[in-house]
Amino acid sequence: MSICSECHGGCCRRYYIDLTGYDIVNISKSLELDPFVFISTQIIEEENIEKISEDAALFKFINDNCKDFRRIILKRIESKLIPGTTRCMFLQEWNNKEISSIQEGQTVGRCGIYGVRPLVCSIYPAKLDESQVFGYIPDPYYNCEKKNTPVYNLCPRPLNNEDFADYTGETTKNLALHKFEMNFFKSIASIWNENPGSIDEFFKHITCIYDNRVVLEQREEAL
Repeated sequence: MSICSECHGGCCRRYYIDLTGYDIVNISKSLELDPFVFISTQIIEEENIEKISEDAALFKFINDNCKDFRRIILKRIESKLIPGTTRCMFLQEWNNKEISSIQEGQTVGRCGIYGVRPLVCSIYPAKLDESQVFGYIPDPYYNCEKKNTPVYNLCPRPLNNEDFADYTGETTKNLALHKFEMNFFKSIASIWNENPGSIDEFFKHITCIYDNRVVLEQREEAL
C-alpha cells in the first residue's frame, strides 16, 4: 500500500504476530535460521483461550508439563532507537535525520524479511467478511485505539482508495492462503495436543509435515 511508505512500522511494534507452520518453515529455510532464533511462545490465560483460538493455533508442550496453551509468535525485542518499546525482531530501524528521510517522525521502520514475511503480515489490514469469500479493510486510523506511546500507533492518516491501487488481487490471494494455512495449522494443533511433545520435537514434526504435503502419486507399472 502507498500509505505504508509514510509509516514508522507501527503494526510491527504494536501486534504479536501469530505464525502458521508454513511461515515457520518458510522463514527458517529461506533465511537458514533455526526456528528458536525468531520464535517465541506466549501463554494464553484460560479466559482468553476461546477468543485467541479464533485467529491462532494453540499448542501444549511437555516443557511446561502441558499445563498451558501457547500461541506461537514472532520474537519481539527492545527497540534500540526508542528505549522502553518493543518491536518485531525483523523490523529494521533508522533514525530519520541520519538517512535524510522526508518521513514524519524521528524513526523509519521497514520489514527486514518482506519477501518471506508471515502471511498475516501480507494481508494486514484486510480481513475476510462473514461469508469468508470477500475481503474488507477496517481503517486502522479509526478502528484502533490510540496509544499513549505514539510509536505503537498505526496509520498516520485515514486510508483512501488510492492507497489500494493494484492491491485487490494480491490481497485476495493472500487472504485465501492465510485462511487455508491457519486452518491447516489448527488441525495440526488438534492432533499434537492429544499427545504433546517437547518444542524441539514440535519443530521437527512440522518440518516433516510441510516437506511432505505434496507427494508424487505412485503407480504400478503396467505388465
